[in-house]
Amino acid sequence: MANRSKHEMSSVIVIGGGLAGLTATLELARAGRPVTLCESAPSLGGRARTRDVNGFRFNLGPRALYIKGKGKAVLDALGVSYRGHKPPLSAGCALSQGKLVGPLPLGLWSLMICPWMSLRERVEVAGFLAHLPRLDPDTLAGRTVSEWLAGGLRHKTSRGLIEGLLKLTTYCADHQEMCASSAVRQLQIGLLGSVLYLDGGWQTLIDSLRQLAIQAGAQIKTAARVQRVEATSSEVLCETVAGEPLRASSVILAVGPVQADRILESRYEDVRRAALTSRPVHAACLDVALERLPRPERLFALGIDCPYYVSVHSAAASLAPEGGALVHVLRYLRAEEPLTRNEVSRELEGVLDQIQPGWHDRVVDRQLLPKMTVCHDIPSADRNRASHRVASRIYVAGDWVGREGLLADASLTSASRAAQSILEP
Repeated sequence: MANRSKHEMSSVIVIGGGLAGLTATLELARAGRPVTLCESAPSLGGRARTRDVNGFRFNLGPRALYIKGKGKAVLDALGVSYRGHKPPLSAGCALSQGKLVGPLPLGLWSLMICPWMSLRERVEVAGFLAHLPRLDPDTLAGRTVSEWLAGGLRHKTSRGLIEGLLKLTTYCADHQEMCASSAVRQLQIGLLGSVLYLDGGWQTLIDSLRQLAIQAGAQIKTAARVQRVEATSSEVLCETVAGEPLRASSVILAVGPVQADRILESRYEDVRRAALTSRPVHAACLDVALERLPRPERLFALGIDCPYYVSVHSAAASLAPEGGALVHVLRYLRAEEPLTRNEVSRELEGVLDQIQPGWHDRVVDRQLLPKMTVCHDIPSADRNRASHRVASRIYVAGDWVGREGLLADASLTSASRAAQSILEP
């Protein structure tokens, strides 16, 4: 690396300007630590970016903030500003084999009168949902979701409905791999606490975190990709692609496991293992902006024996102009599903045809994400996620780190853990 006299002094360097990186940066700056955030892209946000098209606010796929999740607690403690609203799930529909079959039963009364389930299936689901709040997720450690459901639900349709709810709350369809304890905990958080769709999209979180971090004294650099990190006994040396050398007392890598391992040049076993064994969760998503909804009473749909989800997020949050609608159509993907872009597009359009027939004539704009990354590592029954503490002076944060929460909850809590570890005397 370059001569020490050219190094820029900073107590902490944070690599990555998404939710995790900005959260860690803000927490450190608030505590009075000099901190510099380096983001490789021209703008901040990562997968939490939102783009505006004629007043329609496109997130990168459907995103929700879990009201009882630990991530919301982190944001609230930091004073991050946002506004959100619970989705109106009473207007939900059930899909079977990609076809609309009837109303989605999410309450006791709607379950008891559900026309497409037998009495035995309804009773079985009612018993499962009644027991869910009292179920201790820790008792399911070491078991997969498939193993757990096979022992508790005898009827195929009952199991399909619960699997659909698990996909809805975890965004994961690989139930033969996913840890049952993590899935159940997320199901409890989602069903018992609900979620918020955010006015203006998730960019509002990014903008608020950035503003608060700068006010607290943090330096934020975009288009500054760090390509190498090396720790010595007294400091951490970072080098950007542009050749700019940085020196810090500690570093937090708020990036994915493969990128973190590459930057650390495979020196650390925990990160190396995460890079080699992580099982990313992917989904295919079609986001559509419509002048208005052809069927305004249909705001939500969930696949029972098929991996689909449809939701009009603008029905709850301010994401579209007056009268307009922003609709998300999502397919939960299993590992290595061989779907082409055209196949994904046709499949998702066909699902939307079932829920909002005639939508093609009212399209303002659309975005297709044939294989978006939902999270970098699925919580597995046979291994733990990486610890936020890699080594002395080196930390990681993201949705693949720590044992607390899934999705954005994992990103936010691991970022806070990393920052607090640095601040500890």
